[in-house]
Amino acid sequence: MHPRTLLAAASIAVAFNALSQAPAPAPAPAAPKIDSMRIAQAPGDRPIDSATASAILHLFETMGIRRNFDKMLGMVFDNYRVSMPSVPPETWDEMRKEIKTDDVITMLLPIYARNLSLADIQSMDAFFSSSAGKHYVDAEPQILQQTMAASQAWGMEIGKKVVEQLKMKGYVKSS
Repeated sequence: MHPRTLLAAASIAVAFNALSQAPAPAPAPAAPKIDSMRIAQAPGDRPIDSATASAILHLFETMGIRRNFDKMLGMVFDNYRVSMPSVPPETWDEMRKEIKTDDVITMLLPIYARNLSLADIQSMDAFFSSSAGKHYVDAEPQILQQTMAASQAWGMEIGKKVVEQLKMKGYVKSS
């Protein structure tokens, strides 16, 4: 499964139902200016050159990462509003304004640089700029929603089988 898919699925499991019903977002703002001191690199990572950083940032825009994270954050805060109605809306608005999508973009940049070559990044960008790539980006919210539902059902089935086997072997008492 695509790493971005896993990250998104894990980040917004509670919000997937609303994802396919969300209105289209406003156009994405310009790519952030990356401060090389803010890029959280792992020990042993090679420095990220400007060509690679620029290519990754362009790829992120092509892949719709900013749009997806903005949408996910909106849904997460919508869920908070529903689950904690006693908190004034202004409080949620203030908290949401403090969370910047650029922060996650900056976090992801070294991950892509660590795991992909510049040629890989450029090839991915070419794909996501193609008709098929754009279709994938548009379909991804539904793919994520359906993947999460299928994964949850699969996990539940595996859990039942494990418990049944443990009961049969006497490790777990039947209730």
